[in-house]
Amino acid sequence: MDNLDVNILVQTFNEKIASLMTELIVKEATIRQLNAEMQKLVETIRVPKTPKKQEESKKESDDFE
Repeated sequence: MDNLDVNILVQTFNEKIASLMTELIVKEATIRQLNAEMQKLVETIRVPKTPKKQEESKKESDDFE
C-alpha cells in the first residue's frame, strides 16, 4: 500500500511540474512578444518628424512667383 501512495505522489508531482513548465513557457513567450512590440513602438517614436512650423514656412515661401 505504501508503494501505491508513493507512486501517486510522484505522479502528482510530475503533473504539477509539467503544468508549471507549460505556464512558464507561455509566460516567457508572451514577455518576448510584448518586448518586441515595445521595441517597435519605441523606434516609431524616435523617428524624427519635421516640425509643422518649418513645413508651413516652406509652403508660404513656395507661393512666391
